[in-house]
Amino acid sequence: MKKTTARFVSIILSLVMAAMTGCSQNTAVPEASAAPSAASSEGSEAPKTEHNTYDASDKIVIGCVTSLSGERAQMGVYAKEAVALWEEEVNSAGGILGKTVEVVFEDDQSSDQGGANAYQKLMSRGDVNATVVPMYSSIALALEPYVKQYEIPTFTGGSSIKFLGLDNSYMWQIRYNDLLAGSTMGKAAVETIGMKKPAIIHESDSFGQGLADATRAELISLGLEDKDILDYTYNKGEKNFASIITQIKESDCDGIIAVSQQIEASLIMMQVDVANLGLPCLGSTSYCSEICIKNAEDSAEGWYSVSDWSPTVQSERGKAFVEKYKAQFSKEPDLGSALVYDACEMIKAAAELGNSCEPKTINENIGKLNGVEGVASVYTPGEDRICATTQFLTKNIAGSPEIQQIISR
Repeated sequence: MKKTTARFVSIILSLVMAAMTGCSQNTAVPEASAAPSAASSEGSEAPKTEHNTYDASDKIVIGCVTSLSGERAQMGVYAKEAVALWEEEVNSAGGILGKTVEVVFEDDQSSDQGGANAYQKLMSRGDVNATVVPMYSSIALALEPYVKQYEIPTFTGGSSIKFLGLDNSYMWQIRYNDLLAGSTMGKAAVETIGMKKPAIIHESDSFGQGLADATRAELISLGLEDKDILDYTYNKGEKNFASIITQIKESDCDGIIAVSQQIEASLIMMQVDVANLGLPCLGSTSYCSEICIKNAEDSAEGWYSVSDWSPTVQSERGKAFVEKYKAQFSKEPDLGSALVYDACEMIKAAAELGNSCEPKTINENIGKLNGVEGVASVYTPGEDRICATTQFLTKNIAGSPEIQQIISR
């Protein structure tokens, strides 16, 4: 317990330093205006390149918005590493349609406004064929109006169900959304773990609330009473969960379901461990991430997770990716690594299917893709613009998220 407490203090100090670093770099990013309304979008001209200019170019440019500073900068490291692997593989094999691939990064500074700024900076180039943006839904939603304005095919790892209602044909979700994941979480809690009176801990943002609501709905459909499902909400950036954990300890709940991003997930696991609750625990995909497990150490042991990725993946493509990643970077790839890698692969597949690197043509052909084998899933985009067809139920065993079940859409 002393080791866990010391680790908790260490992570808090690291987060403070990361936040200070992010703040110190704010002047380097130009201030952006608010996201455009429909009227302002129609009235402003986005710098666009004509179809023949894109196809006449000797390169294809993919823009990538990720966290390179701030408290989520670890994710940016994993994203850049995965892109480096993918870019080298593709270019050494002749590129895309014979063109060299160039991936350009912009820093979202771990913030919603930073994401909007970064996307606009990418668009100011005028030569970007497609983009990949963060797995953090709030950041992806903040920049989404610009995706619609500039009409550039864009993949996000964000899972919020809010993307469904945006009427943006250029925005694609590479993994399950929260509605699908919530169904998986509810079934895992009841049918695999045996929870009857769970407590749900979740963030108040679109991701946290959306997945918590979807999970609750599934739990009720499986026969649980609404009154027996406890709900505890925390705000973005929360680091101390003692009050919530104390309330859970004093209740008669028989399990914990937690919906969080990586930083908060590791802190929750450590604080649950310190409290010695002795309850089965099920988390969202963050709870089996490489970042989270490294931060939480022994406190991650035994946690189940509904996941979009695990380094113990059994597909040949996935295993080859893990081995190559480990050989080059001396660590296992995280969720962000796999999602960015597969998003780039989808852009490549769509360009080759349409025999064009013009953004509109790439976007049209994303919707025509069928059975694209990635490292995390097999991808067949649906009418809802969700691409993945599988998800995993994992359990953290000896520091590794071991796959227990593969769930198909």
